[in-house]
Amino acid sequence: MATAKYSRYEYNATTSISRANVTDMHRAQEAFINYWNGKVSSAATTTFLGGLATAALEKVFNKSAYTAIPSLLVSALTSANEWEKNEVLRVAEEGYDQITKLLRIFIDNKTYVSIEFSVNYLAFKNLATGNTDFTIIQGNIIPKKIFTSSGGSIPL
Repeated sequence: MATAKYSRYEYNATTSISRANVTDMHRAQEAFINYWNGKVSSAATTTFLGGLATAALEKVFNKSAYTAIPSLLVSALTSANEWEKNEVLRVAEEGYDQITKLLRIFIDNKTYVSIEFSVNYLAFKNLATGNTDFTIIQGNIIPKKIFTSSGGSIPL
């Protein structure tokens, strides 16, 4: 398999996540960090991601097919120099910390069923195709609105 060359860019989006999927979102970002940091193999990453909710994978990677994600990560990691690897790891860890704060909101408030939030992404654009192959959360999650189990919402 040829290694794709990537450029990276940042963008902001508003999205939402349910109580049921926020833990998997947290675990998906952790899987990226563990792979990028060399702690787990591509095969182990595929197996791990296969157990996560599709909605969570879409929030982190902008991909729902868990089997496609590891090969994209392999390609991106192979084409990155040491500084780029460290920088991507740094922003991924910041994103992980932000997801932890989002998870904490659900833990502390049992009546919250979903949260709409603004988030900063780091996107990996394939230079050969011009397509964005995948994203990761890089941080700055800002809750916008909370939806409660009673059907109401709380703007923030």
